[in-house]
Amino acid sequence: MKFKVFNFVLINFLVSFSFSQDNVFNDRNQLSFTTRIGVYQRSFSQIHLDNFSVFDYRKTKTKFENRYSLMYRFRLFRKRNLFINGGYDYTTRYFNHQVIDPEFNRHLDDIKIKSDHSTIKIGLNQQLLFYDGSVLLNFSFLLSHSIPHQSQTNFTLPSTQNDNSDWIRYSYDYNLFEGEFFENDANLSSNKFHRLNSELSTEVLFKLLKGYLNFGVSYSRNHYRFYDYNAKFEYFENNNPMPYQVSTITASGAKSLIRDHFIGLNLGYTYFF
Repeated sequence: MKFKVFNFVLINFLVSFSFSQDNVFNDRNQLSFTTRIGVYQRSFSQIHLDNFSVFDYRKTKTKFENRYSLMYRFRLFRKRNLFINGGYDYTTRYFNHQVIDPEFNRHLDDIKIKSDHSTIKIGLNQQLLFYDGSVLLNFSFLLSHSIPHQSQTNFTLPSTQNDNSDWIRYSYDYNLFEGEFFENDANLSSNKFHRLNSELSTEVLFKLLKGYLNFGVSYSRNHYRFYDYNAKFEYFENNNPMPYQVSTITASGAKSLIRDHFIGLNLGYTYFF
């Protein structure tokens, strides 16, 4: 309860302090150029092992994303310094799928996956002014719709071997699907898949001779994609040309699901006009 009261008092103080300086800006338009590095939220979570924990060699792991953004803001209410936002993002996301044989758990290869997206955004932005406008504090809420540049990406490798495990020959076929809903192993419904993504961000802007330098943190949720993974592993011994054992990984009728929440670090420039 005390924490909630403290937050309420602090927010009201900041708002009152900033609005008392609402005569700083006459320009109603802002244009921002921003680059962002985003990491998957689960990168920060700790895995708690138990007797039922096993290595899942079927899962694709998200690595990070790189984003370039162009954002236009128009001030709706001068007294409250409230803006409406609209913008475009070009985003590249990177994934990795380890090729691990299911019999001996040997790491044989990596399927390195890259996915490009264009994203349209719209939302609201609240700006608080400090030190006669030399420092700004931004709070933004955005809704976004992402359009993948490719609906399907395929990675196929014919039978080959790893030098460190030359007694195992392997092949795989991997397909990434984006922008379309599929029945999946996580029981994600089509209603959830087709919802707009949301993003929250906070930025600190420092005044330059012209414009402002931006530093910020953002958080975006529920980015979905699907994949199929098929692989074959042949095990040899004593230079025998015929394998003594064959193992396969076969995709089921329901596709595997990737669900991402990203935490981003932003750096950019804002121009007022």
